Amino acid sequence: MNEHQKQIDSGSSSDVKKNGSRKKFFILLSACILLCAAVILILSQQKKAGVSETRTLRVSLYPIVPDMERYKKAVTMNWEAKHPDTKLELVDWYCYDEDLPDDLDVFVFDGIYLTEYLEKGYLLPIPEEAE
Repeated sequence: MNEHQKQIDSGSSSDVKKNGSRKKFFILLSACILLCAAVILILSQQKKAGVSETRTLRVSLYPIVPDMERYKKAVTMNWEAKHPDTKLELVDWYCYDEDLPDDLDVFVFDGIYLTEYLEKGYLLPIPEEAE
């Protein structure tokens, strides 16, 4: 193997690692966007209904993050600061090998399941007035 082929081979392994990291980043970013959109939808519906009592929002976060406890703490702290009238209950749900619980209000999942969840009716469109 000549020197040029060695450089090409070593570069392709590095590219694969970079692409894997980018894919994970975009999956997490997509999950966060979906979570925010769902929360906005739920809160806008709650506001329209004139709900003033404390409500609990059951949420499952994407399960594969580097430091899950720190992530949960940050999400909870920020949620409580912005929405003190709605309690956030974080539910552990591993989307890869567990069925979707019936009592979740919002869940973040791996985008690979998007088609399946759409077909099963787990995902609803966000009304234009919520945007």
